[in-house]
Order: sequence, then structure tokens, then C-alpha cells
Amino acid sequence: MQRLHFLQVSLKLSGLALMLLTTSCSLFESREQMPSLLGDDQDWLLYSFGENASGQEVLPPAGQLYGIAFQEGNRFLSVNDCNGIAGEYKSSDNGTFEVVNATTSLVGCLPGSMYLVFGERLVGAYGYEMRQDTLILSSDIGVLVFVPVPGDKTLHQLRLEWLKERLKLE
Repeated sequence: MQRLHFLQVSLKLSGLALMLLTTSCSLFESREQMPSLLGDDQDWLLYSFGENASGQEVLPPAGQLYGIAFQEGNRFLSVNDCNGIAGEYKSSDNGTFEVVNATTSLVGCLPGSMYLVFGERLVGAYGYEMRQDTLILSSDIGVLVFVPVPGDKTLHQLRLEWLKERLKLE
């Protein structure tokens, strides 16, 4: 019974988070209007958390979505399986990157979430590198490897589709 109550509360909070995300992203209706890091006009989807000690690539768990979009005024909005992180950053042409101000929602995460790993690496990032079609953010505890959001979709559109699918499953 407690699990059912938790899921009901989680769904209500997810709905609130969806409403907040929709409100915060509604300024940008299409990719052409969305400025981003390095003027690349691209939203980014997490491909991996880099390699573990054994040299194997650590992929996001199946069914979990992680990504980042850079906005005007050196602002960013990231999404993941349970909480969003938004804030301000500084970057330079020589590859430095720093989150200077960040806030997060406080929705409880389900077991198996890698939200904390994602958040710690994002907020602790000190540099970026562009390799072909990938964006790599580096921190003292590891990297985040991003690829472009597929097709002509924005991260916001992908997040809405992901949330709709999750609500169907639960």
C-alpha cells in the first residue's frame, strides 16, 4: 500500500515537474530559436557516463533519459529520470566550463536512478571538449558524454514524449 501511495505522489510530482518544465521551455518552440553552448544550436542527449575502472562504457540505465540544453544568457536546463537541474554556466573557447549557479527539483528518485552521478558530474564539470558529434563534459569524478538529440527534435520535445510513455507504463 505504501508503494502505491508513493507512486501516486510521484506521478503528481512528475505532473508538476512536467508543468514546470513546459513553462520553462515554452520560450523556445523550435530548434531554430534555441541558442546553445558554442553557438551550435544543438540539444544534447547523454550517451554515457564514460568508462568504469575496467574500461567498460557506463551507459544510462534502460528507460532513463538524461540530457542538457544550453540557452541564452549562459543558462542551461538539464533533464533526467527524476529531477531537473537548471542554472548558469561559464565557458571559454579554450575548453573551460563551469556551472556557477544551479538549482534542482526535489522529486524522490526510484531505485536504480543515476541522477546523483549525473548531477555531481554536471555541477562539478570544469571543462568541455567537442569530438565529432559529441560533447564531453569533464569533472574530477568522471565525464558525461553527450550526442545530439536525434532528428529535428528539441530536448524538451523528447522529454515530453518520454514522460508520456512513463505515465502509460505506470
